[in-house]
Amino acid sequence: MKIDSIYSMVKEPAEFPGGVDEFREAVMKNFKNPSIKRKGRYSCEASFVIDREGNVTEIQFTGDALLGKAMVRAISNIKTRWIPAKINGEPVGYNFRFPMTMNYD
Repeated sequence: MKIDSIYSMVKEPAEFPGGVDEFREAVMKNFKNPSIKRKGRYSCEASFVIDREGNVTEIQFTGDALLGKAMVRAISNIKTRWIPAKINGEPVGYNFRFPMTMNYD
């Protein structure tokens, strides 16, 4: 195990206090709906690192730019620390992926 490595698969992944549903609620609470002018289905995926102290860093997105930028802002505004991922009981950096799809009618 390298102390500065970022892991994607571990036996003890990082966890948001209260679970992924609590994280989803926190994202939506901070989400400012982008002004999308066309009807349709929009998707993006945020990826970020949860460091050894439980802080979210290196937020990026792929997919729709308006939705992705709004999601990055929403995640950046969440101040709750995560429970870090662990390998053999030691906290490690962890890569987390969070997809989002929205329908605009």
